[in-house]
Amino acid sequence: MSPQSLSWVVLAITFGCAALCFAELATTLLVPGSGERALQATKGHPFPWILRWDLLVVFLAGAALLFQSLAGTLGIPLPVGFRGASWALVALDLSVRIGLLFAFAGFCVGVLVLRKKYPNAERPFRCPGGPVVPILGIVMCLLLMLSLPTSAWAWLAGWLAIGFVIYFAYGRNRRRSPTHPPQADGPG
Repeated sequence: MSPQSLSWVVLAITFGCAALCFAELATTLLVPGSGERALQATKGHPFPWILRWDLLVVFLAGAALLFQSLAGTLGIPLPVGFRGASWALVALDLSVRIGLLFAFAGFCVGVLVLRKKYPNAERPFRCPGGPVVPILGIVMCLLLMLSLPTSAWAWLAGWLAIGFVIYFAYGRNRRRSPTHPPQADGPG
């Protein structure tokens, strides 16, 4: 098997594990009639808040990369701030890569935590393979993250530091801990 083929296999396993874990989290926490259940179940805990922050950064950086790519493909002149800023595009690219892997690992951790903390919660979908799939997803994400250059880790640390400052300055003071586990009926 060629190195490129092996890379695609590793990515497919990683993303498949993350997708299965996300599906369990979404179907357990986001049941019809309770769109805020995920926020209620994790309110006041920094890790889920940081995951949401990480995904926001990834989406914004990804949108900027997509804009730059489409502008080049369609022949649209870039705004002055984007011209000659190849370092910024590399930073955005690294932020998206490591940020997505961090979020995917977080989904896998979330499944393990949810199963331990709320073992009897209603789950319309269960990630197959017991704890094997989430653990495999975490390991694969970490391996891929370790393959990224040191500068990607610096960007991740910077974005997480900003997220923690926002969390501790704003979000932590407004938290309310959940009094009961997620359930399918009634408001949380």
